[in-house]
Amino acid sequence: MQDLWYAQDAESVLSQMRSSIPGLREDEAHVRRIHFGQNKFPRQKTRSDIDLFVDQLKNPLLALLAVAWGISLSLHHVTDAFFIGIFILVNTGVGFYQERKAMRALEALHALITVSARVRRDGNEKIVEAEALVPGDIIILSAGDKVPADARIISCRDLRVDESALTGEWLAVFKSTETAPKDAPLAERVSLLYTGTIVEEGTAEAVVVETGRTTELAQIAESAYSMSVRETPLQERIAHLARFAAVIVVVLIIIIVILGILRGQSLGETFVVALALAVSAIPANLLPAVTLILSIGMMRSLKRRVLVRRLASSETLGSVTVICTDKTGTLTEGKMEVSHILAGREVLGEVFHGEDKTAEMLRAHALERGVLGTDAFIENPEDDIYEWNIRGRPTEGAIVLEAHRQGLEKRSLESNFPVIDRLVFSSAEKFSASLRKNGNGAFLSVVGAPEVVLARCTSIHAKPRKVALSVGMRNKIAACVEQLAGSGLRLVAVASSEYKKKPYDIASLGEMNGLALLGFVALKDPLRADARESVLTAERAGVRTLLITGDHPATALSIAREVGIPDKPEMLLLGTDLDALSDEDLDERVRTVTIFARVSPEHKLRIVRALQKRQEVVAMVGDGVNDAPALHAADIGIAVGSGTDVAKEVADIVLLDDSFRSVLSAIEEGRLMFRNIRKVFAYLIGDDFSELSLFVGALLVGLPLPLLPAQILWINIVEDALPVVGLAVDEDRAGIMQEAPRRRSEPLASEPLRKWLLAIFCITGVATFGAFFVFLHAVGSLEEARSMLFALLSIDSLILSLSVRSFVKPLWRSDIFSNSTLSGAILVGVVLTALALYVPPLQQMLGTVSLPIPDLILVGFISAVEIMLIEGYKRVFFGGGKNV
Repeated sequence: MQDLWYAQDAESVLSQMRSSIPGLREDEAHVRRIHFGQNKFPRQKTRSDIDLFVDQLKNPLLALLAVAWGISLSLHHVTDAFFIGIFILVNTGVGFYQERKAMRALEALHALITVSARVRRDGNEKIVEAEALVPGDIIILSAGDKVPADARIISCRDLRVDESALTGEWLAVFKSTETAPKDAPLAERVSLLYTGTIVEEGTAEAVVVETGRTTELAQIAESAYSMSVRETPLQERIAHLARFAAVIVVVLIIIIVILGILRGQSLGETFVVALALAVSAIPANLLPAVTLILSIGMMRSLKRRVLVRRLASSETLGSVTVICTDKTGTLTEGKMEVSHILAGREVLGEVFHGEDKTAEMLRAHALERGVLGTDAFIENPEDDIYEWNIRGRPTEGAIVLEAHRQGLEKRSLESNFPVIDRLVFSSAEKFSASLRKNGNGAFLSVVGAPEVVLARCTSIHAKPRKVALSVGMRNKIAACVEQLAGSGLRLVAVASSEYKKKPYDIASLGEMNGLALLGFVALKDPLRADARESVLTAERAGVRTLLITGDHPATALSIAREVGIPDKPEMLLLGTDLDALSDEDLDERVRTVTIFARVSPEHKLRIVRALQKRQEVVAMVGDGVNDAPALHAADIGIAVGSGTDVAKEVADIVLLDDSFRSVLSAIEEGRLMFRNIRKVFAYLIGDDFSELSLFVGALLVGLPLPLLPAQILWINIVEDALPVVGLAVDEDRAGIMQEAPRRRSEPLASEPLRKWLLAIFCITGVATFGAFFVFLHAVGSLEEARSMLFALLSIDSLILSLSVRSFVKPLWRSDIFSNSTLSGAILVGVVLTALALYVPPLQQMLGTVSLPIPDLILVGFISAVEIMLIEGYKRVFFGGGKNV
């Protein structure tokens, strides 16, 4: 950084940036945005269509075809050379289409991954997209936030930042406002925050000093674009499978060449035929098809409000066996509302009689102190109440909203009681606190979990004075909390303490004991309308739902009961119980426990690992910085869209609507992706290898070559290039969420599928070989026999694409027109076959002849017998769908 912001004090930096604590004016920010540009990283240049097309020509198989094309020309096989050239163009075009579609899909997904920033402008705090930040903006950060721009710290408290994205050091770095020497290395510039780093603990206010291309991380991004992208594990397995198939094909081709020479065929002719067979048989379209399937699946998920951030996670979704979720926002609406406020002796289970003004006063006082103890705020208080954007934790936001409804505006309260120091809510402490001026003295407002706050209280505000808390009172309060929590309400305790002299900070107050309990704010979070049905759908899909929450156990049990999660007492485990269990005991308990209450971040991580030890594939849903370790450890980390930036950063999936139903949508899409990959694999392998067995059999018994090279390549265009795209975009979801989750280690070719493919090889191999033998002797013309075989293989291929759409449903019970892309591909294939047989120029080029109606009837009959046998063996090997 040329300006060495870390070596200057905060006041100097603010002056140099022409900024101040209230922030920039909006008009000034607009001017600076025009001057400095948007706060965007330099992005890798989008590959042009020409580059994508040229890349297709680098395929080794196409190089092999180019050799065959050259040999054909040298032997004056102009027709073969022409069709080899056509095949090269078609294969290149299909590969180009698939990669272009996949690239565009991933670009669209990338554009949706945005970072927001809390900024102060015109004296008001608001949330803006990070791209809108400019040098001089004042940003406000807290635990879980992603730093949106390089910034100089103005003030901070207990600030620790994960800078591993820059330094590679996994330990979080303590930050402060102190200046650093001019020659300080990056890791020691304690007063600077860098774009892309994560706030782990504490809070900070900072002034933006660098944006966009001038940030430190942008320099790293520039050099990172030259790095290659690794394939997913599934893609690697498929590539390995394709290479293995290629080896088998090459061996068979060598056998065909040797047999051809031994049978008196010319070397050149046999070699060209062998190369055409090789290209036809090797499943070259498999890997591009997989990439297309995964990319399209990600786009379909996006339409269902699920953002899949990593391609590799798509293949894991179909294997999920356990979903670990909190209730807020996923099972419930995540819109906390204040149900009522209990103050004074109401927390003891007593009630005020009549119109007691003291009761109203105590409730108002508890609400006022509750608002001042929160970190939530209304971004646009000038707008209509229905348009308000409330920022902060849902519970705190509900308290702020209720206060506004009762005439207690937070901004006015903060003006009357300026903040001295604050302690932001943390999942570990389970409370927040705010120390504020009050005349010459000060008061402390504490808001948090009832048991945590109550443990720090020694008295209770009752009319008209404080009353010491006795053991009997504490028992009554505990009973009141238990009763309310059991009805599904969430309680937040509010306590306060007065100081005659103003303390300088919260740390000087010690352990914050000796508080006076003001009351409880009871909040409700309505259950989502689709929550119960979603949990039941997961159960039918063989996926267990575990409720893991920091809430009171009675609240957790109440929610579990409502949504249909088993809620027997022995199925509940508390955080304190977890602490007492060894890892071995926990491994056993997670088999039956369905509800975990009062858990900490460490507990969530232990639960995930214990489930994984039992070979479960775990999807973890979370929203906060405290969920990040468990999200990272889970097989699939799922962040809710309203969660913190750090949760979204480590997650594989982001739920844009926060709904639990969307988790199931993602699982369904994952299962559909794998199902489509298996369909494409079965189609390519089952169809391509059949031609090899036909040629080997013909040469072994001394028959002529069954097909000419041009005919082989034409069939390949019909059977591979077109139907594969149709199968890749198939949306047949019938029964997909009634199937058990597939094992993560399950091979692409399961045992039933391998048996079925073997049956297809035998059926089609014997049928086509027998048909060619019959055709040759029945019609007495090699050209007509080849034409009939040509028609048979083309039609077989097209019908097989319909058969593999479902491994369990018979073809005659399927809606064969439900996939318009596949139907279109089949129609085009039929037209191309007809053109090849009946258009004179194509007849001359391909070596075909027109077939009379009886010949076509015979071809149709053989094809029908084949597909009936194939469908019969489908029923035998996949037996009702349980063995797919």
